Amino acid sequence: MRLLRLKKDRKGQFIIIATLLISIMIISVASIMYGAITYFRHERWEEYLSVIDAVRTNSHRMVEISLANYTLTGNQAVLKSNLEKWQRDLLETYAGLRIGLTSSLTNGTQDIYNMTVQYNMGLAKDWNKQVSFSAANVTFDLNLTSVGLCGYKFITPVFLKMNIIDALYFESSNEVGVRLTVQREDLIPITDLQAANFIEFQVDRENKTFTFHHYFDIQTLNTFVYELRYSSQTQPSSITTTVSVVDSRGIKVEGNATLNVT
Repeated sequence: MRLLRLKKDRKGQFIIIATLLISIMIISVASIMYGAITYFRHERWEEYLSVIDAVRTNSHRMVEISLANYTLTGNQAVLKSNLEKWQRDLLETYAGLRIGLTSSLTNGTQDIYNMTVQYNMGLAKDWNKQVSFSAANVTFDLNLTSVGLCGYKFITPVFLKMNIIDALYFESSNEVGVRLTVQREDLIPITDLQAANFIEFQVDRENKTFTFHHYFDIQTLNTFVYELRYSSQTQPSSITTTVSVVDSRGIKVEGNATLNVT
């Protein structure tokens, strides 16, 4: 009887252990499958986010290129034409995602970066002043219908501003220095321009050879300054200067100012 009872106890223990092992295996498989599904979903969303980021970045670059073309050629329709090409290219590049990008060109008057800008077909320029600028502005709507993303809106302003500040006379070197600032979107100072970026420098309608200086003026202006110096044996009381600059994106702005020389 004792032997029979022992066999029965062992058989019951085996059934319990086997049941536990099966339960552990089911939980492990479920955990692995859940992890795989979650990972797949995460990877897919990473792909979608990278697509959205690429579309935003390249849309901004396309607006920059269009503004550069406009400031150099005066072609008012270039932004509209480039947008249409860009939208067609996106459809071909991301055909599997069923992507759609629409755009709205800014028209009329808008205040931006402390300036009043008159846009026409998304483009604007206000030149030959002491404070001059070139600007573009487009509103985009992005749809990724394959994942149910609709109406993702982003605005792409592009801006280049030049402010001709003042003129100083350096008696030790017999030079007049014209000082100016150059800023981009959000009025961020541009600090990487070189002498070659200043494609025109005139004083009293005469082209001038200049020496190039750039520095952060912490004493009076508290901003990054460019200074174009030309030779002058005497100190003029005032000058009228014209300056044209092209930034690293190819965007041009031209300014003109009459300044007292101090």
